[in-house]
Amino acid sequence: LIVDADEAWSIETCDRVWVAKQIKEGYYSMSNVYSIEDDYNLQSNNLERFAQDQNLW
Repeated sequence: LIVDADEAWSIETCDRVWVAKQIKEGYYSMSNVYSIEDDYNLQSNNLERFAQDQNLW
């Protein structure tokens, strides 16, 4: 979780890939499992290739 006075982001990583979701208002619940799934605003450049190589896509 990265937060400053103007915005907040939840970031999830796996190996060398990541996704980030902007938290626009209210609160955001986090746990010890991946929760962003396909609702993200930013991604690492290699996300799709990594998923294809792992037969996840």
